[in-house]
Amino acid sequence: AINFALGVLVLLRDRKNPSNQSFTAVAVSITLWVFTRALFGLAPPGVPLEILAKFLFITSGLLPLFLIPLVISLGDSRRRLPLLSGLFIMVPWLAVVILAAFTDHIVSAVTTDTRGERIVVYGEGFYYFAVYMFTYLLTGVYLLLRRYVAASGVVKAQLRYILAGTSISILIGITTNLILPLLGVTSYAWIGPVGTIALVAFVSIAMTRHRLWNFRLVATEIFVFFLL
Repeated sequence: AINFALGVLVLLRDRKNPSNQSFTAVAVSITLWVFTRALFGLAPPGVPLEILAKFLFITSGLLPLFLIPLVISLGDSRRRLPLLSGLFIMVPWLAVVILAAFTDHIVSAVTTDTRGERIVVYGEGFYYFAVYMFTYLLTGVYLLLRRYVAASGVVKAQLRYILAGTSISILIGITTNLILPLLGVTSYAWIGPVGTIALVAFVSIAMTRHRLWNFRLVATEIFVFFLL
């Protein structure tokens, strides 16, 4: 709820600012991923778990997709990912959607072990998903690091916290949701969505200490939002 509220209220501060738009997209994608993961883990018997598992891959794939436009636009409201480039980087994610939703190549089945833990059985398409996630997430960190090195002043201070939060969240997610599943260990996949707390926490620090996205106005509106 905090992710979603923060994203929406940042957007409302300046709807035309590319970084506000991209951050909102990232916040919404994290919310969808966390919500879908919770549904998958808590759904009662009889719920089609394979559908939820497929949707997990679709929602988790949104995060790296929106991370790149966010990194490009941070610190400069004039910088925006060109429309053609945006459409181009969507193609690999659309392939994830097709493989996950309409085939068994990513999610082959969902089983339950003796402890009642739900286990996703991956198909050969999981390797494509892993390459997609690795490529986009590491590209996002690389671009963010370049922006940080070239920046100065308040923008550099803001980017320092965003780089730290992004790197920690990505390291956790890659380890628990990509590397370990590739090694046959899937019991820690729930940690990935929880790891995004680091990103939210460091962005909040940047907003508090360095007025990222006009923190005072956003904080007031968040307070009013939860009061209502």
